[in-house]
Amino acid sequence: EPHASMYCTAECPKHFQETLICGKDISSGYPPDIPDEVTCVIYEYSGNMTCTWNAGKLTYIDTKYVVHVKSLETEEEQQYLTSSYINISTDSLQGGKKYLVWVQAANALGMEESKQLQIHLDDIVIPSAAVISRAETINATVPKTIIYWDSQTTIEKVSCEMRYKATTNQTWND
Repeated sequence: EPHASMYCTAECPKHFQETLICGKDISSGYPPDIPDEVTCVIYEYSGNMTCTWNAGKLTYIDTKYVVHVKSLETEEEQQYLTSSYINISTDSLQGGKKYLVWVQAANALGMEESKQLQIHLDDIVIPSAAVISRAETINATVPKTIIYWDSQTTIEKVSCEMRYKATTNQTWND
């Protein structure tokens, strides 16, 4: 177990139960790994930049992560304390469009820092998914299915890709 408690008691004459003298909580664990695979995206219409990373092995002790966001245009840096991932309001990013992002992991046994990720806010937007409104199958000599969808994105020059598979097959086709 990574957590245990140790305590000392005394048996005193004429007392019904033992008396607690002292105690200590003991935790064991690991220093954090270097955070890697740092990724930041903005889902269209969300108003937030979501940053995630691979934290590595479980540390078993309280480990905090600080996400650093530094503007390449104004040199201003913001820091966000979290325990796993972070949603940062795009309204709070007042330093232009280009940023460096990195993650610092720290606990009682050590500290590690990820590589810096350079981002441009316009390049990390994930368009809203298209909504399929209907599918029409035409039984001709060669059966054909026509898919109709409504685009939800306002981003220009976005195309849709479709994957499909027959119910009798496990292979997806693009």
